[in-house]
Amino acid sequence: MPKPRIYGSWGNLTSQNFVSKSSYFYHLKPIGVGSPYVESLTGYISRLAEAHCVPIGALVALELGPRLETEFRNSTFIYDAQILNGLGQSPRQWITVLEALTAQESLHALTMLNWRQVISPSDLVRPSRAWCPHCYDFWRTTGKPIYEPLLWSIEPVTVCPIHRRRLELYCPNCKRGSPLLTSNARPGYCYRCRGWLGTAESRQRNTSVDATELRTANAVGEILAVGSLLREEVRGSYFKENLTCCIETLAGGNRCAFARMTDVSRDALPHWLRPNTTFRLRPFLKMCLKLEVTPTRLLTERIPLTDGEWESARSLFAGQSIMLCSFRSGPLIRRALEGALNSATAMSLPEVARQLGYRRVFHLRRRFPGLCDEIVKRHRECDAAASRRGELYARPIHRVARRALERAVHGPSPQPITVLCEEIGYRNSSSLYHRFPDLCRELVGKNRECREREDQKIRDALAKALQEEPVPTLNQLAARLGHCAPFLRRRFGDLCAALVARAPERQHFERERIRKLLENALRQEPPSSWTALALSVGRNPKHLRLVLPDLCEKVRQRYTAYQKRMREGKRVELLEQVRSAVRELCEHGINPSRKHVARVIDAPAIKWSQLLYRFIIQSLGEMEAEALAGSSK
Repeated sequence: MPKPRIYGSWGNLTSQNFVSKSSYFYHLKPIGVGSPYVESLTGYISRLAEAHCVPIGALVALELGPRLETEFRNSTFIYDAQILNGLGQSPRQWITVLEALTAQESLHALTMLNWRQVISPSDLVRPSRAWCPHCYDFWRTTGKPIYEPLLWSIEPVTVCPIHRRRLELYCPNCKRGSPLLTSNARPGYCYRCRGWLGTAESRQRNTSVDATELRTANAVGEILAVGSLLREEVRGSYFKENLTCCIETLAGGNRCAFARMTDVSRDALPHWLRPNTTFRLRPFLKMCLKLEVTPTRLLTERIPLTDGEWESARSLFAGQSIMLCSFRSGPLIRRALEGALNSATAMSLPEVARQLGYRRVFHLRRRFPGLCDEIVKRHRECDAAASRRGELYARPIHRVARRALERAVHGPSPQPITVLCEEIGYRNSSSLYHRFPDLCRELVGKNRECREREDQKIRDALAKALQEEPVPTLNQLAARLGHCAPFLRRRFGDLCAALVARAPERQHFERERIRKLLENALRQEPPSSWTALALSVGRNPKHLRLVLPDLCEKVRQRYTAYQKRMREGKRVELLEQVRSAVRELCEHGINPSRKHVARVIDAPAIKWSQLLYRFIIQSLGEMEAEALAGSSK
């Protein structure tokens, strides 16, 4: 008998440190972490439910909901699911529960939580679903998992940066939208009609996408990629330092000029620069695109002035006439006033104010009234002495004024004399009329002729608009002419009144046009819902329902009948699928339960467990009846 072999013991391999503790749910790994197409938290919950072959409603109601704190439990989570991808305590609580159940770490990368201290939740996450059908089709064709990226749920993103096409908001089969999460959600499929949302990409790539929208999508994707790799939340100190440096360097400290050049609201900049404040993502991206600055660098690091990142921003502000910041320190103002008082040439107080960057002398008089009075007195004395010597017109400021008036008179475009006074440095036009009466009268006459020609052009356009069919609205005509409606009413009240009086004709024409479009839509197949038809003609569904109630009822009845036919067809298709599956299972000796039948059917027409059970019973009854009929023969 051979001697038994003795093997060594496992030692520490069986200890608690070696054998890892199993997770309650599958250890499902998130997709796309560190890339612009990182998965969203709502999409992760959908894939988690699909991996366990349970509906999302059951997963949330039976497993996730009881583990949440009371204040975060919501029976209507379907309509508020967008908050899970955003900011706040609710996604943090859900992430804590999911990490404990799946043993996954850093699920916060699937939300915007890392940007909570800099980005505002306002206008951040869209409440409804958006997707790129080409991405869905590519993933299914290449065998990759189908999921929902966080990029698609961000409100400013309207295009897919990969396929350069707009994101879809409505199902191509049922023409309806859907929320981000439902009780029976499934990635890649419509939550309402269960139709596949993917379509194959055509050979000719779509080039009609706006470049600004594409750059916005790429910028948001970069923010998501960087945010998914961060271990802690981004603080707003870097952003406020970079923004302050940019305003001081490029705009000379003038916030209004900076806001005007970057298309940002003037009220937004002071709010952004306050401590412990956030910004809305859309205007922030607009500012970054205008300056051509990388958003992630602006938020996560201190960018020095010598960095090449600011080159495009400098070229944007180059050559722009920007008034310097209106605030100056007291010692600086005092030195400037004393220098003007002791200068060889007497300076006026407005000249000193302009050198300091002020538009008005009020700020100087409020701080140093004595020095200002001395400067004004000295300037008047010098003017009086020069006038007695006949040297008034030899002063540089008057030579500049005469040349400016001559350029305005002989220039191609009119220039108001009040604007010319501000440019030269006079407070009002009386000084110009007193010194250069002939040039001022000639300039006023030229401006009057130009204004009369412009008025005649506008009057002809209004008269021509009255002959159009249909007649345009006053706002449309004002936009066409480059003016506002109040200006046209004030200058051409008779023609505007005639245009407004024809509004009933235009409304009747527009109503008939919409009626013809909707009547043509009644003959289209497949029929569309009333909401989809109203949006296709650019009108509010509720308004059209009041204006065209007869067409609304016809469309509703036709669409309801179409939906009924589709449901009946799907029931018949599902019944045939169940019959085939039951026969196949019975032939192999397998019990045709709902679970087994559902596995056999690859693409069921309807996912309804009660209906599936009913059809299984019906199919078994039919098979039993066939067997009895065969035995009787």
